[in-house]
Amino acid sequence: MPATAGSTISDRKRIYWAMSFSAAFVVLAWLPVSLHPDSTNIDPSWVLGINLANRIGLEFGTELVFTYGPLGWLPRPLALDAYTITGYMVYTAAIIAVLSFILLYALSARYPLWIAVAATYAVMAAASPSFLSELVIVIAFVLAVLTLQGVVNGAAARWMPVVLGVIGGAQMLVKFGTGLMTVGIALALAVFGSSSVRQALIRTAGAIGAAIGVFLGLWLVSGQSIGAVDDYVVRSLQLATEFVEMGVDSLERAWEYVAAAGLVAAIALALAWSGPVGKRSPATWGLLILLGTVTWQMFRTGFVRHDRSHVITFFWFIAVVALVIPWRARIRYLPLAIAGAALLLLGASLNVPAVQTLDPTSNMRAFFSDARLALSSDARTQALAQARVDARANYDASDAVLAALDDGPTHTDSYQTTFVWAYDLDWRPVPIFQSYSAYSEQLDQVNADHLARPDGPHNVLRASEKAIDGRFRPFETPRYTYEMMCRFSTEIVDGHWQVLERSPETRCGEPVSLGVVEARSGALVPVPAPSSPDALVVAKIDVERSLAYSLLRRLFKPPPTSIVLDDRSYRIVASHLSGPLLLSIPNWDRLPLRALAIDGANVEQLRVEGFGISTVHVEFFEIPLSR
Repeated sequence: MPATAGSTISDRKRIYWAMSFSAAFVVLAWLPVSLHPDSTNIDPSWVLGINLANRIGLEFGTELVFTYGPLGWLPRPLALDAYTITGYMVYTAAIIAVLSFILLYALSARYPLWIAVAATYAVMAAASPSFLSELVIVIAFVLAVLTLQGVVNGAAARWMPVVLGVIGGAQMLVKFGTGLMTVGIALALAVFGSSSVRQALIRTAGAIGAAIGVFLGLWLVSGQSIGAVDDYVVRSLQLATEFVEMGVDSLERAWEYVAAAGLVAAIALALAWSGPVGKRSPATWGLLILLGTVTWQMFRTGFVRHDRSHVITFFWFIAVVALVIPWRARIRYLPLAIAGAALLLLGASLNVPAVQTLDPTSNMRAFFSDARLALSSDARTQALAQARVDARANYDASDAVLAALDDGPTHTDSYQTTFVWAYDLDWRPVPIFQSYSAYSEQLDQVNADHLARPDGPHNVLRASEKAIDGRFRPFETPRYTYEMMCRFSTEIVDGHWQVLERSPETRCGEPVSLGVVEARSGALVPVPAPSSPDALVVAKIDVERSLAYSLLRRLFKPPPTSIVLDDRSYRIVASHLSGPLLLSIPNWDRLPLRALAIDGANVEQLRVEGFGISTVHVEFFEIPLSR
């Protein structure tokens, strides 16, 4: 692309400067992550889980199911070995270098070089390792935009859908949802960037073929079996689509909705006033459709789970959008103002001055520290030894607990994966090992079936920790919890910890219906008492919802559903109302849910509340237990 108004350098020099500065930005705008498995919180727990799964050879889709795949350790590594850190550094460096190069090359055509460099650095320095995988979507989006506008042309434009298909196919093994979205961008480019139906069909086939070929090739290279592909795809899709059940909001962060709307409105008004460079061709309409679709998806990424680490993804993306759209010359400085506003809002969301994100010092230190861990086995050994000491100090497990866990494979209930690594236990998790993320009946059943298998975990480690997002822990995954109640017994309770061991056979008999109750939303429903003190009472609930609820759930996120047990209200995943919800439990010491205070007492009445609920149908069952 030749230099345009505002640019003072030739195309060849732009390529040279873009390559030079993008190489420098790899160090100056490095995206550091914690490589030390010493934290006992939720996120470090699943990070360790996907790294351990890679290390011990678990099969994704059947033995482990998560939003990240068999190459998920690339953006979320731990210092367990040299190739893990090296892979992370290559992956991260490639993303930073490619995105920096694209931005510098595009911006230097419209602005003086110093503005292009400053704007690119500001954007890259403000990026966060928490959305490293989402940067792949941004790269695909930017390349598609530049191709549709003719900045990328010739053979490069013809092959771009295939290139993006390759990237998307590989990324589906890193984080499935981001890979799928990248493939979607490749297909959109194949359709809107073609001059004929025949050309569109050829490019679409090329993009799909490239994505499938790379996906299957890397799937086999990463040690996965071809028979597990369908389970991986189906269950990853379920996780991606049902993630809306993790939706949260905070009144303190309501201003971010207003800020997001303002940024989108500014870009929309600028488009309406001036529009991107180019005549109203199919490619331009394709650009607008692609812009709207990807912006909406990134808005959902940032605001479904509306917290600090997610919302900054959207503000950062808007800054990139403002810079990469090839605006007409008369408003070319307006995008810089919009991008600057987006980065200021990002800083406000993080509650740090925006200028602090521009300081390269910590990034440079992190880069050389990571490189040292990759190159030095002594440094890794020392780091892991200290991390294990710190983790054990945090857990402070007694000898009795450790002895109880030493007689077979162990699954950690909820998010205590770090415990397994800290004490070098034999880890055999249920597939959705972060059980709170089994958002659907099908995923819940996968975990329940795994517990029921004879070769499933021998022990289950539980901790007295509350469920996330105000849920009731036994209702987080009701089928899995019911199976644990039937097939496991308490071996030891010691302070914060409970160890369950597998029973020789299930203690649960056949369910007997106690009747069906129909009530309005919010109406109290009495829970019947069991006919025997040695029986469970469970409920299966079906609700009638409005069309408005279904639309909100599909397009953005549903308002939360609540279940009130006696006088306490809890949030519940809507699909988990189908139960079986444990409401009354015999007073036996060895029953899993009787030993920890967090599991609650027997329930006398309940009610279900939520947006769009008109009628609630509750069927109660009694299940006899054998000692």
